Amino acid sequence: MKTYLTPLAILVGSIIISISFYLAITSKERVKFNYCVEMYSKNFPKAPLEKSKDICKELRDLNE
Repeated sequence: MKTYLTPLAILVGSIIISISFYLAITSKERVKFNYCVEMYSKNFPKAPLEKSKDICKELRDLNE
């Protein structure tokens, strides 16, 4: 039983660390995107949320 738990613990730990690194690296981009969606939702309240997300995705792509 112990022979299976050590590799499993290493695998789970590496997945957790990878996800943490990804979230830390992309935090600024996610904050900017959420702010963009929030501002478009306030400025155009009748527009669907998906349309605001699409506009922000296009703006993000233009800035890259």
